[in-house]
Amino acid sequence: MSEIAILGSGFGLYGYLPALVKHCGQRVVIPERYRAKFMARNELADCARQVRWVADEQAALTCASGAVLALCPAQQTRWLGECIQQAQLEFLILEKPLATDPGTALTWLNRLRDSGKTIRIAYLFRYLAWAQMLQKRLLHVELEKLTIQWQFMAHHFRNDLQNWKRDHRQGGGALRFYGIHLIALLAEFGYQTTNWSITQRTSPYEFGRWRAEFSGPGLPECNIEVDSGSSERTFTLTCNASSGQVQHIDDDPFELRSHVQVTGEIDRRVSVLAEFCKSAWTLADNPGEMYERVVRLWQSVEDCDQSETKTAAA
Repeated sequence: MSEIAILGSGFGLYGYLPALVKHCGQRVVIPERYRAKFMARNELADCARQVRWVADEQAALTCASGAVLALCPAQQTRWLGECIQQAQLEFLILEKPLATDPGTALTWLNRLRDSGKTIRIAYLFRYLAWAQMLQKRLLHVELEKLTIQWQFMAHHFRNDLQNWKRDHRQGGGALRFYGIHLIALLAEFGYQTTNWSITQRTSPYEFGRWRAEFSGPGLPECNIEVDSGSSERTFTLTCNASSGQVQHIDDDPFELRSHVQVTGEIDRRVSVLAEFCKSAWTLADNPGEMYERVVRLWQSVEDCDQSETKTAAA
């Protein structure tokens, strides 16, 4: 039976591992140095029989038919070069953002296209009920305006962690790490232009809040706000039409109100991840053109972005 290599001892273990094993019926191969973290997560115990441990990341890639790179952008692009050289790797499942910045991401998209491998990038919002509802409304209802507001306290802010997810240069922050989810969704819906973009920083490379407006042919203007340092925890989607207003409100985009999470429970995103992963070997479509639209819309955001500094009174 073919195996899938997992690189990444964080979300690779608590997200992708149960998605692949429990929901997709796959066997996985994992570097030995991840074993301690695996053993520390009791909720993964029933995955153990479908895991094969190997010496390191290189060994995992060499013996697999597909690979998951659940890594920070800099490490992901480092390993992408190796993955492209592995002829037996038929598909690559990649995290977002693909690279630290849109220019580098576009370069890698071109290399991945030329490799001939099946590629999937984890833009997960397209699999969620609210996003599918929104797509239908955009197709069948003449909307005047669309507003998406996402407020939460990021794990790195809440726990004062100094990691890449808070550093814009490393592909982190409200725009590159969180906002890319929404950019990807809007690009898929047909949005092409960033009318304006404002990032708010608390230090030179720490962007905690991002606001922007997008437009596209036959589409309503869409206003976005992502505040990753908010004391509020809410996700609000508002569709305005001449016939009235439709609003979706939840704790976050992954609809936590219908799924109460307790200690030791499998991550709430696992079922969505499983649907996403299955697309790598069950769907014949090639999303490469859509991925390019995502990067170009991302580039347009960064090209017009104005940064402002958050003051103590803000």
